[in-house]
Order: sequence, then C-alpha cells, then structure tokens
Amino acid sequence: MVQLVSVRSATAAYDAFIQVLKERRLWDVSVLLEQMLNWDVAMTIAEKLVEIDKLKGGLDGFRPLPAGVVVELKALFDVRFTFNSNAIEGNMLSQSETQLVLERGVTVGGKSLVEHLEVVGHKEAIGLR
Repeated sequence: MVQLVSVRSATAAYDAFIQVLKERRLWDVSVLLEQMLNWDVAMTIAEKLVEIDKLKGGLDGFRPLPAGVVVELKALFDVRFTFNSNAIEGNMLSQSETQLVLERGVTVGGKSLVEHLEVVGHKEAIGLR
C-alpha cells in the first residue's frame, strides 16, 4: 500500500518521476506508475480501484488546504509546468532559470532572447499574472 508522504518527499517523488520519464522517454506512464506504486501484478482492476479510493480518502483528509499552501503549490506547479512544456520544445533554460524569468522577469546571461520569450509566452498562454 502506498503511504501518504510529506510535501517535501512528494516533491522529491515528483522530481524522480519526471527524471525517469525523461531518461526512458516514456509516453505511456501507466507502466511506470504501476512500478512506483508497487502494486501486486496479480491485483485485479477492481482491487486497484479500491486501493485508489483509499488513497484518495487519505488525501481528502487534508482538505481544505490552507490558503498559503495552495498559493505555494500553484507557484511550484506553474514553474514546473512552464519548464517542462518549454523543455519538450527544446528550450535550454533550467528550472531555476525559468523560475527567475517567471517570478522576477529577469533575463539569464548566455541564454537566447527566444528562450526567455517562450517562458513569457507560456506564462501568458496559461493565464499567469
């Protein structure tokens, strides 16, 4: 059974998950998710759905999240979403550089104007302020 984890370890798990996706160039993440969840291969779909319902129930126990946590999670999501979306298209800005461009509007030395404009364009496209 999957244990609920802290935000810090959840962030590490997310980072590890994204790294594995990039390394393996996986387009179907269901196989990777099953490996990460350590589900018994003999489990039926119905048993997996029951397990998912239990996990969701545990997560629901944290709701509603404090406003500060929601703001922090949104900011983290926005940076990662923008970084990963642009990286797929070949943008060479790192995640921390993407965060600087998004949050402070600064340019990063040695990076092209096009890469910066892609970050700004993505920000506008997804409706970030």
